[in-house]
Amino acid sequence: MGDPLLDTARALTKQAIGDAPFLHPWLFEFTPASSENPRTTYLERVANADLVIWLVGPETSRPVEDEIATALDNQVPLLVFKLPVQERTDLTQALLDRVGQHCKWVTVDDMASLGQIVRLTLQDEIVRAVRRRTAAGPGRHPYLEAVGRQSRSRCIARWQGTGMPSASAIDFADDSDLGAPSQLVVDRRGLVLLVGPMGSGKSLTAERLLQDAIANALEDDAAPLPVYAEAGQMRGGLEDTISEFSGPLSWNPDRGVYLVVDGLESLGSERAVEVVEEARAYCHTYSATTICVTSRPIPTIARIEESVQLAPLSVEESLELINLVGDTQLSTYSISEWPESLREAVKRPLFATLAGSFIRAVGRPPSNVGSLIDEIINTALGRPGRGSDGLDALPTLAAKSIEHGLGPIHAAEAGLKPDIRFALARAGLIVDSGRSLQFSLPLFAQWFAAQWLLEGNRAPIEELRDAEAWSTSLSIAIGKGSFDVTYDQMDELVTGYPGLAGEVIDDALSRWGDERDISEVQPSKRELGRVPTTMVSWITGLGDLGRLIGPLRRQGLCPFAAQTYGSRLSTSWYFGEEDMGSDVPPEAFQGQWPWGLVLSSPIGSGSNWPWRWSLETLKLSLANTMSTRSLPSSGTFIEKEAAWRTALELIGRGSLYSEPIDLQLIDEEVLERAETAGLNAVRRRRLRIAELRRVVGQLRTSGAQVMEPPLPGPDQRHSGGWVWSPYSEQRLRERTIAVYEAALHAFTEIVDRWFSNLRHVMPRALMMPVSMRGRLTMSNNRGGMGPVLNYYWEPIDDSRASVVDLTADVPSVVGGEPPESIFTAIRRYRPEFAHRLSPSGAMTVLDIFDADPVTQLVYQWLWEDLSSAGWLSGPAPREEAGNVVGAKFAGMQVVRVEDGEG
Repeated sequence: MGDPLLDTARALTKQAIGDAPFLHPWLFEFTPASSENPRTTYLERVANADLVIWLVGPETSRPVEDEIATALDNQVPLLVFKLPVQERTDLTQALLDRVGQHCKWVTVDDMASLGQIVRLTLQDEIVRAVRRRTAAGPGRHPYLEAVGRQSRSRCIARWQGTGMPSASAIDFADDSDLGAPSQLVVDRRGLVLLVGPMGSGKSLTAERLLQDAIANALEDDAAPLPVYAEAGQMRGGLEDTISEFSGPLSWNPDRGVYLVVDGLESLGSERAVEVVEEARAYCHTYSATTICVTSRPIPTIARIEESVQLAPLSVEESLELINLVGDTQLSTYSISEWPESLREAVKRPLFATLAGSFIRAVGRPPSNVGSLIDEIINTALGRPGRGSDGLDALPTLAAKSIEHGLGPIHAAEAGLKPDIRFALARAGLIVDSGRSLQFSLPLFAQWFAAQWLLEGNRAPIEELRDAEAWSTSLSIAIGKGSFDVTYDQMDELVTGYPGLAGEVIDDALSRWGDERDISEVQPSKRELGRVPTTMVSWITGLGDLGRLIGPLRRQGLCPFAAQTYGSRLSTSWYFGEEDMGSDVPPEAFQGQWPWGLVLSSPIGSGSNWPWRWSLETLKLSLANTMSTRSLPSSGTFIEKEAAWRTALELIGRGSLYSEPIDLQLIDEEVLERAETAGLNAVRRRRLRIAELRRVVGQLRTSGAQVMEPPLPGPDQRHSGGWVWSPYSEQRLRERTIAVYEAALHAFTEIVDRWFSNLRHVMPRALMMPVSMRGRLTMSNNRGGMGPVLNYYWEPIDDSRASVVDLTADVPSVVGGEPPESIFTAIRRYRPEFAHRLSPSGAMTVLDIFDADPVTQLVYQWLWEDLSSAGWLSGPAPREEAGNVVGAKFAGMQVVRVEDGEG
């Protein structure tokens, strides 16, 4: 027997519909005789219907569920009437929630009014149907309504993806004030580039702009046609994209389009730059067109004229969003007690929303970012009617998503059964368009891709671009996983791309690591033994640099010693050639030879701490090498300067001396004497006897009688009391060009020799070769200001050598915008590294008059590069560190030797 309520509702509905000739509703009551499968026939009729009416009673049969899903997949308009019942089954409620993402329903409070409600609703639908056949062309209004429904569905899915209940997600999506762009953005035309990090609200802002464009187009047939595309779905140029995503609808470029392209960074730097340039040209060609593009920060496009930077939320804005979503009344004081990583995270709208959902579900603030996302996902999957059947499929789907640049995945490739797809979409974790699937939040794709890695799978990271695409998932996996499970993948990353690996391990343990009470951490011998294991990987990955700064001796890796004090661990390496013995002496942890590279610190959380421990040990050694300027530099200009400076010290001349030096004054006897006694100290720096001996030997072999100064010296008498006074304007320009060209070449040679395996994270090194363009402003001797150099670096073709041009009229570095030519050059010559590059330049009082200005510049640039990559910290030291014995081995302790006489 049928349900009396539904029977009555059907009768009233049929009576209300009457004989409307322009409607073809399908009430699922009658199908003519056919040899086809009845279910297939039903679903075909649904797919071809003009309108589907669903009378929602207490429960829903499987055929009706299939028919509603078919209507949604084929974008057939749905009229939903919720009949007055006390409760509905979980399946019915789940189906209602899904339908609610595409249309609004009508709640029927009294069955007696059902007929009138149906008639009024149909009249409204008839009006809309007539509008669809206006002079604007067939299909325009249905297209606009479909684009609007899809935009609303994406918004709902994103809100649901944060763990928000579906009803609240629908309310938030329908509240146009949430995520509304500023009026300044609304009024912009042409190319509009929304730039911000993950979770900054770019996509929601773009959806609101699209929805405004849809509303305008519905009111005005002459308004630009709204079009939406995921960047990852673009298969050709912009015109091809517009044609594909506007479907069969004809469009006139002169009347304009409002195109939204979401997720530009998924295309990679090179293709992203091409799209921006094409969009700019297209908007100039068709002035009625606006193209809104969203992207994570890529330096080559983030600072272009059309870019709009989405600023992080203030503490007050973040708190307001958390309280709104979480239905709570937190204070700024309570947030101030959260971990720093979490406080920083909730400055982005996504994480503030996640935190609010977490508090609503759990009743307390999250402990860290990792636990926040875990709980949100578990809550979403654990809700009634949503099930966790799809959980096993998510890691594999996420891995495919990473390979697709976080873009949509064709439904056939995803390989998920319809009920699994429905459950995951119901949970808010994926967006199911029928033809393709996509994670509702990029972070969810990266999170589940990390689970895929923790299941024993390996990310394909043979190329740097692949490694960068997987970096966030690798960070999560390493932060949450065990050492043994993640070792092979981390070892592959460290040995292949150590610079990127350093970023991954720092992010893994600071943001994603499982929290535990570090006061109770007592590593076992097995855990301590992982430090040498990871050290070998880092040394291998760093290549020659690793062998220079790592704890190595002739027999291989140095013996390792460790001791713990509560939560602190101290380690040291034995560089002696003798047997270390079974007992570790107290001086082992004091940096006293033959012990060195001492590191003492709290162990921290997570089982992958040995990776960071060995990395920090190498960073200490690198800092010591850099501060003492101990990188071997044979054959470079740095060696010439070291020889010249040492020669000046040996003959008792000051650093400003610029006359040739007679080689008889630095014969072998003098060198041997200096080698024996001069190591004690000469002023603040070490004697570079080895460099001087090589240079003098080369000069004698060539038949030279004197050592010429390596750089142009003064050309007029010293007057005026300033170090630059004896230089004419022409000579000063010559010396400046000589210093900077030599520094650029030496910098490149040093990077190639020692830092080739870190170059992928060193922005200055990635810029090379460059044209250094700038201007030299001569001094005002009265004020003592000195000459001022203002310059920028602009990358040039790899086949050329770096050059210096001081005739360029470049804008001031201080308070001015870099020339657009720099961004153009980066896009042209370094597109594959554009996401790591930004304009490089300086305005500085000229300081090139000492004996080794090239060396000082090279080490300053290296220090800045390595600091930006996280391998050094603090400002570059202005002077070379004092005399050091065993600089490589002293670790945290600099061993000084007392100064000798003159």
